[in-house]
Amino acid sequence: MSAYRYFGACVLLLLLIALGIAKYSRITPEQRRRLELESRLEQLYHLEQTYFQQHRRYFDPLDSALGVPLQWRESWAWESQAGPYSFWALVRADLDSDGEAGIWRVDEKSPQAQVLVED
Repeated sequence: MSAYRYFGACVLLLLLIALGIAKYSRITPEQRRRLELESRLEQLYHLEQTYFQQHRRYFDPLDSALGVPLQWRESWAWESQAGPYSFWALVRADLDSDGEAGIWRVDEKSPQAQVLVED
């Protein structure tokens, strides 16, 4: 009889694990857009660091004359500033289409985007 209980407990545990995986492995379109935005800002950070190592200054990501391939920058509203010692970029985006934009920032200090205003 205890073997049946053990088997039943294992089946129940596997079922709960499967349900958890099914629920938490799906991401919403809003979460997908947020992940894309944050990964693009991390990419910008690494581009800036590489440019700084080669030119001893940061570049303005909105300056298309530099030839830096950042086509995705047109997807969101940007502000940026770059100079010899620092850079920052702010992105405004309404990822969940609720009419309220969130604001993300990246600078020379960290590749992780800072959320200044939640969307």
